[in-house]
Amino acid sequence: MPTESKTRRGGVLEQARRLAKSGAYTSADAVLGALREIDPSIASSRWFSDFRFKAQLGILCELARRA
Repeated sequence: MPTESKTRRGGVLEQARRLAKSGAYTSADAVLGALREIDPSIASSRWFSDFRFKAQLGILCELARRA
């Protein structure tokens, strides 16, 4: 089952990156909020507690909004 968890995590993280690159969100927190609306189980996920990942999402949001 660890492979399933890794696959799901990869899919969710990729979806977060796609949302950030869309230019529709101003911050990592906005992207994470949108993901939580799509899948409420994400709210309890520790995947998004990593400050480095949140910083990456924030940078992607900013770059997409500038483009």
